Formats: sequence, C-alpha cells, structure tokens
Amino acid sequence: MNILIDKSDLRRVEKLLGAFKPDWRAVMVRTGAAGLSWINRNFQTEGAMAYRGKKWVPLRPATIALRRNKGGPIKILQDTGELKQSATFELTQFPTIGGRLGFTSIKARRHQMGDPKEHLPARRILPDKKQAANILVRTLVWSIRRDLKRAGYSGRAFGPLPPA
Repeated sequence: MNILIDKSDLRRVEKLLGAFKPDWRAVMVRTGAAGLSWINRNFQTEGAMAYRGKKWVPLRPATIALRRNKGGPIKILQDTGELKQSATFELTQFPTIGGRLGFTSIKARRHQMGDPKEHLPARRILPDKKQAANILVRTLVWSIRRDLKRAGYSGRAFGPLPPA
C-alpha cells in the first residue's frame, strides 16, 4: 500500500499556508506511525478496522479445534504474532514524498487477497485507499496544526478535524 503526496499537491498546500513551510518528511513519518497504529488496532479488533465494524471471516471449526489442542491462541491471524510484527512503513522520496505501508512477511499478501486453492478467505490487514487517504489527511492536518502552533500561529482558523 503506497501513501504518496505528489509534489504539485505539496506546492498547493504550501501556497495556502503562505510563508509557513511544513516539514513534509516529518509529516510522512507521523503518517507512517498512524498507519502502523491502524494495523495494530485492526489486529486487536480482528479486522473491525478494515471492514468498518465487521470482523474477519471466522476460523474454520477444525482450525479452532487444532489450536485448542495445542493450547495456542484462537485469535484470527495471531497464532504466532509473526504477521503483525512484520508490519512496516518505509519512506519514499522524489518525485513524490510518501511511504509504503506493508508487511515483510510473505504470508501477508495471501491473507490480504485470499487463496482459493488453499480455501483461505481474504482478510484485509491493510487499510483500503479511502482509509489510507483518511489516515494521511488527518495526520497532515494534525501535523500542520502542531507545527503552526509551535511557530506561534493560532490554530483556531483551521476549524475542527474531519471525522474519522
């Protein structure tokens, strides 16, 4: 999943802000942290973040029985913790500034997309484009407000944050 800000978009925002120039690299680092937090909450809620309240497809009864016999956890996609721990955010540079939110585990794609050959249902572990855009916009607004406040500008002129 790529989260990118095009240079022309950066210029437009900078034009609106006048003399104030945000630290775009810092904005993207904060966006990455917000994206990783989203992934963590998605695992904690077993997919409720990705499906807006609805959880991932339940485990098959045979899988639940196998995990109970082994004494392992029954939470979906969390028996070893490997997948969740492999979540990463990597900064990208020009011509756009942004980042790549994803997983280092090779299992991630199979779980995200599903695998009909192995009867593995798709369980979204990454935000969709709309959710990623929301993460970016909320972080951008928060970052700019914070930086403006530190620079001595009043944050009231920008109004409330958009809803999540």
